Amino acid sequence: MKKIVPHFWFETDAKEAVDFYMSLFEDSELLVIQELEGTPSGENTVVYEFNLAGQHFAALNGGPLFKINPSISMTVLGDSKEEIQELWDQLVSGGKALMPLQKYDFSDFYGWVEDKYGLTWQLISAEGMPYEQKIIPSLMFSGTVNGKAREAMSYYTELFQDGEVLAIHEYEEGQVNTPQAEIAHATFKVMDMEMTVADNGEETDYTFNEAVSLMLMCVTQAEIDYYWEKLSADPKAEQYGWLKDPFGVSWQIVPTNLTELLSTGTRKQINAVMEEFLEMKKINIEKLERIWESAGE
Repeated sequence: MKKIVPHFWFETDAKEAVDFYMSLFEDSELLVIQELEGTPSGENTVVYEFNLAGQHFAALNGGPLFKINPSISMTVLGDSKEEIQELWDQLVSGGKALMPLQKYDFSDFYGWVEDKYGLTWQLISAEGMPYEQKIIPSLMFSGTVNGKAREAMSYYTELFQDGEVLAIHEYEEGQVNTPQAEIAHATFKVMDMEMTVADNGEETDYTFNEAVSLMLMCVTQAEIDYYWEKLSADPKAEQYGWLKDPFGVSWQIVPTNLTELLSTGTRKQINAVMEEFLEMKKINIEKLERIWESAGE
């Protein structure tokens, strides 16, 4: 499992969305189902962990608090135009095209689509090009953070282990309608996860929110403490291990054994851990483990 895991917030149809996404990619499987009681989202909070193309993702039914928008999309590299066309046909069904699938100056075959569950995908043919990661989380900086894609990439590559900038492509003069936009597309790698950033070249304000977040999986309390201190920039957003960084991107700083604590043992143990978890801002691993053990006695 990678240290950084994309996490999707759906209102009620997470399971349907997860099943649909797994049908699109080889090497996909459902890993864990967590049924949680007593959460702020109500009685039907269910968390799913799953693989797509061998990569780890998570999703939950969280109610209507947050809505997915194009600020964070999933870029998919296809081995052929035929593969991209097939993915496009399935994703656009019930959804809508944001940029038509066609030839552009930057790609022979590219399209941007919002699926029927609201998640957006950028599909691009990588025919004849080697790549290591098929699905790439892609962050677009709009509104008050437009023009900060370069700064954010530097921030992430300096903060996280093995950070590396792989490529930067800037907008050409007259190419965009937002004068503050600089980066058309830049690729970087942190924690063995390839990601991209871009400044929004249009006036549309797609604001980062909790509907698409990044889970940072930590082994030790020291890791949690370190990344919490470095990443958190909005005290009002701190709850249940969630925070917002200086650019508004939502992160979940969680222990790697949280899934085990919330999905194994008795219902009494799971509920006891959940009750304590909901009282926390930054997660305390030792306290959750102690509560889980005590509730099982």
